[in-house]
Amino acid sequence: MNRISRTRRKVAAVAALAGISLVAASLGGVFSDDPQARAEPVRQESPGARAALDALGISSGDDTVESLEQAARTDPSASTFTRLGVAYLDVVSTTGDASGYARAEEALERAIELDPNSYEALVALAGLAVTRHDFPRSFELSQRAAGLQPASTDALAILGDSQLELGDYDAAFATFDR
Repeated sequence: MNRISRTRRKVAAVAALAGISLVAASLGGVFSDDPQARAEPVRQESPGARAALDALGISSGDDTVESLEQAARTDPSASTFTRLGVAYLDVVSTTGDASGYARAEEALERAIELDPNSYEALVALAGLAVTRHDFPRSFELSQRAAGLQPASTDALAILGDSQLELGDYDAAFATFDR
């Protein structure tokens, strides 16, 4: 086996591990046996997940799902629906209640309806698609997001992971190089 092939396999393994780590961090509380944790949203999250959301400028922070749902009724903006979608994903990651995925998808889709160029909503929805292993969808969404902000590593990371999972290794390596 030549050195380039070994290097590519190492890069693929590291990229796959990074993708798995990202998904694991976002699902941190899925296996909780604490009924209280499932009964109400927990505002603690992994530092990695918080840093990723902060880097995107998305902050559900102290926003509760209820306050964001109210805000979405009174201020139906792309930003509000994006924050609501991220809050639903936070609930999934801390409670394990997978019904939050459908709610998050609905909120994020609504954000994109209101602003088709909402980078934050596109990246969040692409991340949700990766979590669901819907790699063609994550590819399409992350590609759109990367087109809006070509230098952003958030969209490129999801795009590269999607390309890797879809078997387009050369494109994935080129994306990771970017």
